[in-house]
Amino acid sequence: MGAALSRTLDEQDAVLLGRVRFTERAGCWPTSTDEPFASWINSTRKYVASSTLDSVDLWSNSTLIKGSLADFIAELREQPGGTLRAGRSPRNQQRRGDRDLPPDPIAVPALSSAHRGRLVLVIDEFAKEYLHGDLREIRAEMVWKLDGLSEYDIRRPLTATGTNLLGLIKHLATWEARYLGEVFDRPFPEPLPRWDDAAARGADLWATADETREEIIARYQRVWEHADATINALDIDAPGYVPWWPRPNVKLFNILVHRLTETNRHAGHADILREQLDGKTGASQERDAAFWADRCAKIERAAQAAASPR
Repeated sequence: MGAALSRTLDEQDAVLLGRVRFTERAGCWPTSTDEPFASWINSTRKYVASSTLDSVDLWSNSTLIKGSLADFIAELREQPGGTLRAGRSPRNQQRRGDRDLPPDPIAVPALSSAHRGRLVLVIDEFAKEYLHGDLREIRAEMVWKLDGLSEYDIRRPLTATGTNLLGLIKHLATWEARYLGEVFDRPFPEPLPRWDDAAARGADLWATADETREEIIARYQRVWEHADATINALDIDAPGYVPWWPRPNVKLFNILVHRLTETNRHAGHADILREQLDGKTGASQERDAAFWADRCAKIERAAQAAASPR
């Protein structure tokens, strides 16, 4: 968890949720092992604003607000304690359709001040920070896969379709620049081929002889900086537009999940390619050749036994 989010959680002692967010979160967090947030959210007081729910007993430490939300918040502001936070920013509530927790024209400006009970984002902020953190980690893993290899080995095709390590880095840089650039009207400042340029299709999957390892990695890292700025600047439900998708209207959340999924998928490719080249797996404790020979022999015996007539 990021330091900024840790400070945010330390400052607060309650969460305000609407029906939709409460129902979604109550279905997963009570049994989650995703720490430290699971313990924090399960033990924190949760106030639920809903005109349709009869009970909130399915999630511990939850209280259903009776009567006016504005009156309830006004009362809380007079009580001692930390910060009350909501699972959504007030300006996004109507747009995202949670009618049970509407932005209040009187309560919200007051709660936006430094006083107790100010209404700000928490669960969405955690989701963005969590996805962003995983994306940063897997990007670094991708670059590590090139360490210690020759120019030939990082470039040469290692599958029947030409998959190669440096090409994966080039490909990820190109598409992250698009998805976390032009999709949100924040174009990457360096030239990119158009996504619909048929002549350029596939050129991002391999490096020419004139493109150096250093250039491609440095470009990928500049894409990280641009993408990170986009992620940091936008709410997780900020709208974007992907013209090459059949349903082009998206949110930042969709794109973060997509980029994390794609980068992990290509990291899996890179794992196998690197292992083919020199046996490196990227594990914190590399095993020796005898360990892997024994493992392979055991798997081979199981495969032969399964294939043999019974």
